[in-house]
Amino acid sequence: MASVTPRGDKFLAQVRIKRGGAAIFSESKVFETRSQARSWAERLEAKVKAEGPARHASSKTTVGALVRMHLKAQQKARPLLGRSTIHNHEKIAQEFDQILVRDLKPKHLIDYAIRRKTEDGVSPATIKSDLSPISAAFGVARIAYDIDVDQEGLTAKSKEIVRWVDQEEEDALLAEFARRNAHHQTAIDMTLIYKFALAFPRRLGELGRLEWKDIDEKRRTITVRKVKHPKKKEYNDQEVPLLEPAWELLKIIPKVCWRTSTCVPRI
Repeated sequence: MASVTPRGDKFLAQVRIKRGGAAIFSESKVFETRSQARSWAERLEAKVKAEGPARHASSKTTVGALVRMHLKAQQKARPLLGRSTIHNHEKIAQEFDQILVRDLKPKHLIDYAIRRKTEDGVSPATIKSDLSPISAAFGVARIAYDIDVDQEGLTAKSKEIVRWVDQEEEDALLAEFARRNAHHQTAIDMTLIYKFALAFPRRLGELGRLEWKDIDEKRRTITVRKVKHPKKKEYNDQEVPLLEPAWELLKIIPKVCWRTSTCVPRI
């Protein structure tokens, strides 16, 4: 609830919201007059109740402040927290002190990463370490600090991009494969592998496990071993049809070993 109390010759306005007997929101401000204090407190109380305490907190808390808040909680739980960890939190907090939690977008993180790489020449691993305090703080912000964060915009799945290789690009690829194939130590015909991967699109690991013995010539199918599955981690084999382009390519791929791809014969 909102309250106004005298504080010397001024007035202290305070808004406290409780849930289950515990305070879930508290904010105060000093004003010159009682009417100013009352007006501010009533408007803030209405706004917090409409938005929810967590969402309102995100509109006032900067990313830097959230990182420091999480660091303080870690230090309380682990008094012997390393100096490098403390330094890393403070460094990234300073970088994002001017950005509100609700305004943080992937572009802010990308811009930081590019700046660190181009200006400081640091490795991707270092950049990941730099940003880890933000990730950790955002991960627990809603539960631990009652601050609403929009993780969807930061951690959502990548947007699907559909793009065809143009003829100029494919010609360049095939020319490079031909150059490599001409080398005397080359054992794998990358031109055939490239064409077969287009005709039989599978994961790289699945293509590499294909074997001649798994082909059913009568049914024109092949058994793909250990197909990736969210639940079945092993022995998830599938019989897959070989369409005309893939079937025709298999006719010309040299059977120099047990794999369907050309390779050095197994001894």
